[in-house]
Amino acid sequence: MYLQKWCELTKTSNRGLAKKLGGVTAVSVNRWAKVKRFPKPKYLIAIAALTEDMVTANDFVQQWKEVHGQKEI
Repeated sequence: MYLQKWCELTKTSNRGLAKKLGGVTAVSVNRWAKVKRFPKPKYLIAIAALTEDMVTANDFVQQWKEVHGQKEI
């Protein structure tokens, strides 16, 4: 599941998620959700834990490929 979808389903705002993650701004969360930036590994791990593995690093990679048109290697 993509981060933006998870936030919608759980009614979690970017600010709320940023606060739960700690050390990150709502602007960063928004950029991750809209696939403008890719989270650092420590945040990928924290997001997976916080979402109970509903949002994983693989979800970010898949969405990045969809949005940015990256082909398979």
